[in-house]
Amino acid sequence: MEIGKSDGLFGAAGYGQAVGATNSAGNTGNSAAFAEAMRGVYEQTGYRFAATAPVLNNPLSPAAWPDKFSARIDAAAEKLGISVDDVKAKFAAISQRAAEEGGFEQPKEFLKSLSEEDRATITAVQSYGVELTDSRIGGLGQEGALNLLLPPGAQRDFNGDGFHQIGEGNIFSFPPDSASPKMKQAWDSYMQEIPEEDRLMAVSRFLPLIATENLEYDGQGQATGMRGPRDVGFRNPYAEPDFSFMDYAQDRLAFVEANPHMVDSRHVDSLKRFWSGLIDKFQEHGVA
Repeated sequence: MEIGKSDGLFGAAGYGQAVGATNSAGNTGNSAAFAEAMRGVYEQTGYRFAATAPVLNNPLSPAAWPDKFSARIDAAAEKLGISVDDVKAKFAAISQRAAEEGGFEQPKEFLKSLSEEDRATITAVQSYGVELTDSRIGGLGQEGALNLLLPPGAQRDFNGDGFHQIGEGNIFSFPPDSASPKMKQAWDSYMQEIPEEDRLMAVSRFLPLIATENLEYDGQGQATGMRGPRDVGFRNPYAEPDFSFMDYAQDRLAFVEANPHMVDSRHVDSLKRFWSGLIDKFQEHGVA
């Protein structure tokens, strides 16, 4: 199921609050208002303004690129055959136009208005492997189109389904954008402390719950399929108000301890270490 802005779900999940705020007073083209609205999005996704940067009319100007975007910019510059600075300037110019012309409110229409050169800049920056034709853009979800206009590291799960739609792709992101600041701080701190092999597997350890909550069954109780992020009835348990990250981590640790025979023997110790360490970190940061 493709959810559009008219369904009201983008606004409920943060789309209207973060992006639609630019026209709440009839000032869609006011880039200063847009900058203020987007600051909250950046804070929630880990995007950081340069410490010494001045107040920016365009929040996506080259002065505000996040450090973790550097590798992607290098690859984009090589693909386009221009300098890193030129890539930043070209992408920033596109984002400035989007802010001034309502592109963040109507991202698909804005993408269609872009030249082939601008579309090539976006696909290079996003490492997007297909050409952005009008027909392909028309088939995108609202969130997928919007995230193409934001630099890697600044994209967000605007519709609250637990995935970052970027173009046609769905990328599971953890911690979810809906998580509390305490939870995100605890997670970031833990990721800095654990071995690299545990970091590489950390996010994948939270995918099974998404899968089990979205299994479909026939009348005999046999699993027949799984709902995806765009399907009717898809659930993101991590975004539900009564979800407890602490309870989930404790349940996972208890399961491994009680059922080691149900876990690949090569991973029993690492799973125990991962979940017990995460529980300690949650306690340290006051995560419920």
